Amino acid sequence: MFKINTEGQAFLYNLLVNSKFRIWRHILFIVSLAAISFNQTYVIFQPEIPALGVRLYWIALGNLASYLAVAYLNIYVLVPRYLSCRRDT
Repeated sequence: MFKINTEGQAFLYNLLVNSKFRIWRHILFIVSLAAISFNQTYVIFQPEIPALGVRLYWIALGNLASYLAVAYLNIYVLVPRYLSCRRDT
């Protein structure tokens, strides 16, 4: 009947779950957030781009750093603490 291509699905599953792809997951996450952060900064400060000059890049890097800090705080501190929380009744 229909032939389903599971090769691409297996790669995506391995990328998301397999521990040997951990560094690639982090790189992909950081690059994605960097693209979003820089694009957002350029859109927000579009009228002031000539006046800001190089400071625009520092603003974008600060924005990226704040996004990464919140995301990694969530991943490594808040979610494990929430999931391991037990109720003693």
